[in-house]
Amino acid sequence: MRKSSRITISELAELAGVDKSIVSKVANGVSAGQVSAAKRSRIESLIRQYDYVPQSAARSLARRRNQQLAFLLTSPTQNSFANSAFSQMLSGFAQQCFKRGYQCQVLSIEASTLRDFLQPKNMYRLGIDGCVLAGVNSALCSEHLAAIQMPFLLLGWEHLRSVLPVISRDSNLEYPELLKYSYSLGHRHIMFDTVSPRSQARFQKFAANHPDFTVEPCLVDSQLSEFALAARQAELYAARPPAERPTLLWGSDHFCCSFATKLHQYGLSCPEDISIISYSESWSAACYHPPLTTYSLDFQQWGSTAAEVMLQIITDGLDLAASRRLADSHIPRSIWHHRQSVRCLSPTSSDKT
Repeated sequence: MRKSSRITISELAELAGVDKSIVSKVANGVSAGQVSAAKRSRIESLIRQYDYVPQSAARSLARRRNQQLAFLLTSPTQNSFANSAFSQMLSGFAQQCFKRGYQCQVLSIEASTLRDFLQPKNMYRLGIDGCVLAGVNSALCSEHLAAIQMPFLLLGWEHLRSVLPVISRDSNLEYPELLKYSYSLGHRHIMFDTVSPRSQARFQKFAANHPDFTVEPCLVDSQLSEFALAARQAELYAARPPAERPTLLWGSDHFCCSFATKLHQYGLSCPEDISIISYSESWSAACYHPPLTTYSLDFQQWGSTAAEVMLQIITDGLDLAASRRLADSHIPRSIWHHRQSVRCLSPTSSDKT
């Protein structure tokens, strides 16, 4: 038998003098307590000698797993992956799956149909071992996922952290950081882009610490794309008296770029008339003119961490409580990228813009 030949599990079992079911257990890493140390050592030596690699189907059967994870993205429209944050998350998630020998299924579901989709029969039909859910849907609740009895991990949905495994930024740390930075530069009127009523409420709560600070949300309209919504917001902004206009906008890269572009039609510009900070670090933000300052998570790393956590939940067979504790130990933090889109309005400020 030549080493260069592809050896079968039956041939390997014959060489080791054991049943092929024992070889399968050793090759698939499920032999602990079931195969003697001497037999396991002999089989592992033969596996290395003949470069034996178990077939994925056999490996999945031995572990009672499908070796597949799903990345499920929900948003108001089917164009969800046009958002650079979500595409970066998926990139990190898929790369980590590949490194760990897992396949990645990618699903995009409109938010309005998520309730109907999150049914046990639909999820089991996918043949997956677990699902990471990202996106935007304020109506999502724990009951949708509890009935499925499948490992789930949420990216975002900070308000569900007490009942489900969630990896999300800590708004109690990050919103005050953003407001403190804006306030230090002399900005007292901020406009921010969010579709989440909970995020709006948190922002308003922290802004209340400064009586002279005004925070207002941008338009929310599920019928408009992010670009169209930003353009409409720019129209409304330009129509306001200069003294009533916000001096700083915080939003996604797409929203901010579209907003600033539309402003040019009205003779207004960034940062002369309004400063802009994006919560999405992307090529769009970095290459815009002027380049946008961002206070953003590392979305690719976020996706990679999600895959690692999900695989640990599956491998260790963690229950809901243990899964939540594991997810809570991975709280991502945003980092600043200071560029030219922020103007200092306070002559005494020493902060960089």
